[in-house]
Amino acid sequence: MNKYTSTGALISPKVGYTSKIKCIEKERHALLNQKREIEEYNGRLSSWRADEEHKDCCLWQGVGCDNVTGHITKLDIRGRSDCSSPPLGGRISKSLMELQHLKYLDFSCNGIGDQLPEFLGSFSQLKYLNLSNNVFYGAIPTHLANLTELETLDLSSIGLHSRKLGWLCQLHKLRYLGLTGVDLSAATDWVQVIYELPSLREVYMSNSFLPEVANILRSSTHLMMINSSINSLATFVLSDNNLSSSSIFPWLFNFSISLTYIDLSNNNLQGPFPYDFGNIISLEHLDLSYNKLQGGIPKSLGKLSGLKLLILSNNNLTGEFQNQMDIFSWRAKNSLEYLDLSFNQLNGFFLGASVVLPNLLVLNASNNQLTGTLPDFSFFPSLRELHLGYNIFTGTITLSIGRLLHLQVLHLGSNSLEGIISEAHLQNLSKLQILDLSFNSQLKFQLDTKWIPPFQLEEIYMSQVKMGSLFPKWLQTQHNFSVLDMSCTEISDIIPTWFWDTSPRLNLLNLSSNRIYGVLPSLSSKFSFAPTIDLSSNDLSGQLPYLPPTINFLDLSKNQFRGSINFFCNNTTVLNYLDLSDNLLSGELSPCLEDVRYLIFFNLANNNFSRNLPTTIFGESCFLEALHLQNNSFTGEIPPSLMNCNRLKIIDLGVNKFSGKLPELGIVMADLMLLSLRSNEFHGKLPSDLCFMSRIQILDLSLNKIHGPIPKCLQNLTALTREGNQVTTLDVGFPTRPPYDPRDYKCTTLICTYSQQFHDSVVITWKGIESKYRNTLGLVKVIDLSSNFLEGEVPAEITSLRGLVGLNLSRNNLTGTIPLKLDRLRSLNFLDLSHNRLCGSIPSTISELSHLGVLNLSYNNLSGRIPPKPHLQTFDNSSYIGNSQLCGTPLTLLCPGDKAPQAPKIRHSNGDRMNHDGPLDEFLSMGFYICMALGFIFGFWGVIGTLVLNTACRHKFSKSITKLEDWIYVKLAVEKARL
Repeated sequence: MNKYTSTGALISPKVGYTSKIKCIEKERHALLNQKREIEEYNGRLSSWRADEEHKDCCLWQGVGCDNVTGHITKLDIRGRSDCSSPPLGGRISKSLMELQHLKYLDFSCNGIGDQLPEFLGSFSQLKYLNLSNNVFYGAIPTHLANLTELETLDLSSIGLHSRKLGWLCQLHKLRYLGLTGVDLSAATDWVQVIYELPSLREVYMSNSFLPEVANILRSSTHLMMINSSINSLATFVLSDNNLSSSSIFPWLFNFSISLTYIDLSNNNLQGPFPYDFGNIISLEHLDLSYNKLQGGIPKSLGKLSGLKLLILSNNNLTGEFQNQMDIFSWRAKNSLEYLDLSFNQLNGFFLGASVVLPNLLVLNASNNQLTGTLPDFSFFPSLRELHLGYNIFTGTITLSIGRLLHLQVLHLGSNSLEGIISEAHLQNLSKLQILDLSFNSQLKFQLDTKWIPPFQLEEIYMSQVKMGSLFPKWLQTQHNFSVLDMSCTEISDIIPTWFWDTSPRLNLLNLSSNRIYGVLPSLSSKFSFAPTIDLSSNDLSGQLPYLPPTINFLDLSKNQFRGSINFFCNNTTVLNYLDLSDNLLSGELSPCLEDVRYLIFFNLANNNFSRNLPTTIFGESCFLEALHLQNNSFTGEIPPSLMNCNRLKIIDLGVNKFSGKLPELGIVMADLMLLSLRSNEFHGKLPSDLCFMSRIQILDLSLNKIHGPIPKCLQNLTALTREGNQVTTLDVGFPTRPPYDPRDYKCTTLICTYSQQFHDSVVITWKGIESKYRNTLGLVKVIDLSSNFLEGEVPAEITSLRGLVGLNLSRNNLTGTIPLKLDRLRSLNFLDLSHNRLCGSIPSTISELSHLGVLNLSYNNLSGRIPPKPHLQTFDNSSYIGNSQLCGTPLTLLCPGDKAPQAPKIRHSNGDRMNHDGPLDEFLSMGFYICMALGFIFGFWGVIGTLVLNTACRHKFSKSITKLEDWIYVKLAVEKARL
């Protein structure tokens, strides 16, 4: 047994500790002083007390003493192993300087802060120092170089930094070095330090902003000459450093004798996969995921007889998938346990039979371009996880899947699989926990209603699989599932009452886009913490159900629910997402909705709500990012409490009966990207702060009673001045669990995550037609101020909005001329200035708008010639009518000086030319005669050629002619006899 124990609780007379030996008094006081500077959250240090009964500090939790001298040699107050819920805060006290016999100090996984004290360098006997995962900040003290006995040093923390690491070279006995999260961007000596620590076995420098190896080697060429064969480095983790230079590879291969664990994931490494990885003969774990490696996997990896884990996901690997798999049929076939090739560009078939990996536990080839049918899975008998989703597999799921007796995760979603899933496929999968067959629209479940599965599923994904019209009864046997997605599965049934009590762990339920009907029961006690519920696009009816008080996400849109929603007030305290649109809900909104304070997405569109919005509906702490109240019958002014919602990105209050002046939102809502107040009764002038909406992309104030001029500060609408958009959607974020969308489902290694954002959708009047935009909403940049009473000129500043796609100023009282520099609006696709009092000529610059598809300048006072430009001639006269002084094509009114169209001339066979009194016969042209000749030739020889070449047809035709001759002869003879 060690001279110092792991905790004081283990010390007893049986191992040499006697009542005559107590802890040293001054060391006990040092610990009590340390406790005073600690913020304790869970009673972790409750045994550290000053009373007589607890006087022996060697018995305190986390304290270890030397059995002979009584000196404290170990202090272990580490938090939880996963570093969640830190039990301690505060700082490290100077009183610990009294513990000069410390050999082991662990404060990791807490919330201890402040700068690292320099006195830590005085613990000359210290062998183990772990201060990782705290909230320390500032520079790492170089005094730690005095800890020459140190074998383990872990200072991993986000707030720390170090400009030089040379002091580490004094720690010759160091075996473990952890600097994850420490800012080492200026530490250009990190490569040299690793070379000069001969005992070093494990290095963790993830997310440390490490300088590029190539730059270091160029400035210190002698480093490449150092013989590192004496180095015993085994574990090397440099993930999340944005390293891009491939020169790290040859430098890394210097340690090929001893390396067993390499993690270079989430960098920016490029180029082909290095062949020399196959020469690291001891390699067991290799993670190069989330880089930009190209080409195929080198065959040299197949000779690594000890390789257990290989993660190459999220690269640009290409080639035939089967060829990559064949690589591991050599020496690695018996050792390989974990293989992740997901999110690459591998293609071709997966035959399976050519490679046998008897010990493979996890195979992930999802998100590639694999084709053909699924392989025979009998060659992978030990599989625990199989991820082949998001490929192009076709055909049926073979019965060999039932031979994977140890299978826990089966992910075959998002392929083109078809056929029947029966009991035979699933009967032997007794350990199955996660089943994903979603987005295989031709796959059909056909199970006996009395079938009892041998497994207890935890997650079920069946979206777009044909489950049958009846609600699956086999779910009644499942009691552990937390996720159930059976959206778009053709269920046409009520939800059975037994379902709501089947699984108390249910946390995510998606039954949307079916034909489920009936009335929902109270759900207030049916789900676990923070559930997500999506029952949208069904035929549910009745009153809205009572909900779990901790519900996080609720979508009941596109149903037949009736009544009010005021019961939400006292029932949902942490709701983030609420969509009740497209129902038959009615009544007025209650002021108590202010208590639903964590809402981020709020959609009541397309219902029958009425009356004024409560003045305090939006509380002081408002988190709203999207507000949809359009197409109801709300009245009155917009409540001032809306100003509390300064995080709003999307506001759609269109098609209601709101009145009053337009709210001044520009300064308060800096993130606003879409504002639609169309078809209301707002009046007054456009607010002066409108131009502070620098991120606005869609501004629709049409069909109101707004008057006054258009502001001249439009160039301040920054988002509209930029052409194009890299983001195609308008997204709303969620601080907690977001809504589940199977298209955002990603399994990388063992961790499955969900998208952290929701793509919002909005109805926009585009080219006179109402259209709903979602996946391309971020590309739409529109200003619609039509059908108001706006006056004055169209400001020239509007031409600075280069990214504008649609501009509608029609049906106002605008005067003046059309701005000359409209050609600067190079993205413009839709321009409507009709029904105003604009005068002057049409600027020829409009013809430079190559993307312009709709142009309406009708019913103004424009004059002069329509510019004779090809692009403007493509619009018909409806684009220009109602301008009495406008002339030229395509209008019939001739401009002064224009000649009437001359009658065309035709040439007769004698070569003379004469005028034709009628309109030009466009068909009597050279092309007409050419086509007539070709038609005769092909028509004639199409018939004659067939008769010549086809004997049967020729005989039939001859008989027909003979019969016709006989009929004509008889007919003439009869007529002649009558005469």
